Amino acid sequence: ISGDGINAMFALKSARDQINASSEAPDLMLVMTGSNRDTLAHLVINKAQPFYGSSVSPFPLLGRPFTDAFAAWANNGLSPDNQFQPDAVFEAFKLVGGRPQMLRDIMGSVALSGEASNLSALLRQGAQEWQDRVWGEFENEFDALSPLQQAILEVLIRKKKTGFSPFSEESMAAYKALIKGETLSPASVQTALDSLRERNLVWREARGAYALEDDGLAEWFLTTRGKTAMDDEQSPQAATPAISETSNLP
Repeated sequence: ISGDGINAMFALKSARDQINASSEAPDLMLVMTGSNRDTLAHLVINKAQPFYGSSVSPFPLLGRPFTDAFAAWANNGLSPDNQFQPDAVFEAFKLVGGRPQMLRDIMGSVALSGEASNLSALLRQGAQEWQDRVWGEFENEFDALSPLQQAILEVLIRKKKTGFSPFSEESMAAYKALIKGETLSPASVQTALDSLRERNLVWREARGAYALEDDGLAEWFLTTRGKTAMDDEQSPQAATPAISETSNLP
């Protein structure tokens, strides 16, 4: 975050405090979003940051009601014989990881393609091509990691629902089984976790728990490298985190 950005946030905090201190004006609450949850968490757990004491929360995920409404909105601007099928829009939305802007971009490109009779098939194709590119990037990133870093990510993904504890006896045993002979210690695990954070693959919550930066990585891993071992797991979807600034901080 730039110095100007920090100054702007302190100015917002100051304006909020002044407004909320007045009995003549309604309370001012601030909600901000960002794509890097580690950075957002830093803003609320560091005493030197402007929103210390606030909270970081995931936004609810968009689903079928959104894609149906979006398809209807898009179809209003198209001729009756040039329509997107709601099922195709929902399928494409899942393929692009629940990203509304990406869905809109692909639909816009397809609508201008001139192939009116084949919009839904072209939409699926475009979304699949996007997913293939992203999953190719996940594969390259994962393959470039050290065996211990790969093991930590795998255990984190497999323990997503039950809770990931990076230094527990169970986790350490799982790493050891996966790395097959590489030196292992709590210090080496911490170093690997720090490196994964620097690569923006994992982030650390305010309470110290670790999570994936992009849950699409888990979907890629479970689908391509670990699906049979995780039959009872559901592929996760990323949510946009937010700082909810509602407290009256000094």
